[in-house]
Amino acid sequence: MKKYIIIFSIFLIIILSVLISIYAVAGKKPAYIIQGIKVHDQKTFQQFADTIPRVIAKYGGEVLVYGNSSRNYIIEGDPKLSLVVIKFKNIEAAQRCYDSPEHQAVIGYRKKSSTGWMVIAEQALPFVRKADMSKSLPGYIIQGIKIHDQETFDEFAKRVPKVIMKYKGSMLVHGKFSKFIKLEGDPGNALVIIRYKSVDQAQRCYDSLEHQAIVGYRKVSSTGWMIVAEQFMPKKK
Repeated sequence: MKKYIIIFSIFLIIILSVLISIYAVAGKKPAYIIQGIKVHDQKTFQQFADTIPRVIAKYGGEVLVYGNSSRNYIIEGDPKLSLVVIKFKNIEAAQRCYDSPEHQAVIGYRKKSSTGWMVIAEQALPFVRKADMSKSLPGYIIQGIKIHDQETFDEFAKRVPKVIMKYKGSMLVHGKFSKFIKLEGDPGNALVIIRYKSVDQAQRCYDSLEHQAIVGYRKVSSTGWMIVAEQFMPKKK
């Protein structure tokens, strides 16, 4: 009897350890401010653009994609807006940056000079492969998608993770598994961000026989857009 009590106690400790680990991870996953923006008054917008990098840096943000300053191109549809992706250590840090006095002091310049939307998205998985920037800049597939036939789309959804893994992609944001907070406007689509070791690798995954064999399920069951964007690198002063 004593033997079974010991075994049960060990099993209980293991289960509790796993639950504690999961609880510890919750709220600590990275988060991303994702923005779609169209500027109609560049002069006014520049007053915002000149200040915001310091605000982002102060709150621990890292710009991953920055509109036309990142090498990018459309592979499906048209987002009709420039895209910005900024990484923070968690949702709370992203929200603090947005709500900060420094940001609120200049946000008026952006709102007067542009239109668009902005959301915060928590990373889909607690841990993803660390980006290796020693040989090339990471590349991102960014997608906006609206599903109108869930059953057909599920045929794509259950197959595509294997393709992404084969080409060493890391799922950063997923419409179904990420927590989202709308800050401004409405993107109108679920958002997906997948990181690859380079733009070329992202394109290889998209063009692969494995992906092309299943992409028809997605195309007949959804609408939206998709771009490939290279990691933003600020100009050295």
